[in-house]
Amino acid sequence: MRCLDGLVEANHGGIESVRYTPLRPDRSLELAVAAARRACLSTEGATVLRRRTSVYVVLPAADAVARVEPADAVAVAERQVAAARLLEACAVPAARLIVPDPQPMVYARGSVTLWRRLTILPGEPSPETLGHLARHLHEATRGSMSTEITALDPISITLDGLGRAASGGRFGGIEDLWEEFYQLAAAWDRIADEDPLGTALVHGDYNVNNVVLTPDGPTLIDLEDSGSGPVSWDLVPQMVSARRFGASPASYRSFCDAYGADLMTWDGAETLCRTFELLLLSWAIANWDISPQMKAEAALRLANFRGETDQPWTLL
Repeated sequence: MRCLDGLVEANHGGIESVRYTPLRPDRSLELAVAAARRACLSTEGATVLRRRTSVYVVLPAADAVARVEPADAVAVAERQVAAARLLEACAVPAARLIVPDPQPMVYARGSVTLWRRLTILPGEPSPETLGHLARHLHEATRGSMSTEITALDPISITLDGLGRAASGGRFGGIEDLWEEFYQLAAAWDRIADEDPLGTALVHGDYNVNNVVLTPDGPTLIDLEDSGSGPVSWDLVPQMVSARRFGASPASYRSFCDAYGADLMTWDGAETLCRTFELLLLSWAIANWDISPQMKAEAALRLANFRGETDQPWTLL
């Protein structure tokens, strides 16, 4: 499982965004243990597994993983729970909640969701595997969305990233990105409505890092960006992989053959690609101070996005 971000409400040109305060690992561990006990799960050996803004705590004795979100990110937790419930009902292989209710478990300092621990096999899914699973996801959920499934919203996520990067001058030289952002934001609703592939539950960040191989087959993880939206949004990362990450164009063709559609035939694909690219760029520059590796990657993505270098991005 991966992560999201965020605190501080912001309003840029009428577009709302919320950024959340990161949690300390020790406090996240306390919340995870409290939630596990509430669900009558063993907390023996509970350990922080990964921390970015969301924190993952492994509960080995319960064969579970707790994901802890900041106090202001209840909506992020709710979005994951709603998507997981729909995917289970539609028999789409994805991360499963270990207890049905109450999920998420909300506390004053954060919210917790509890998941079955997956047995992850080595390797990564092939383009064909990704294509088949994406097709299954969309066909199974098309027309099945409940009111709990919120609309896909990459615009607010991108705004959040740009806002955090610009706050206090933390990452300079990004003024020119705002014009690109507003152009893409203005086009989003129209392009989304025109998607020739229609609307379904989309993962929101569909790539090789968010599909794992298990003994039961390829499985979706990290549902924090999911929502009801244009199906093509889940195909866009495959195009961007070839455009920005140095992936072979043949991989994209293999994915499309397996999925049964090719975005290249739709003139709205370029707008979706630029929107997704700006989202990935905003995430990197918002988190540039996590590590020296992230700082270098943020600078590279910005230079590449501006056409100053053709060096490919790295999928972090």
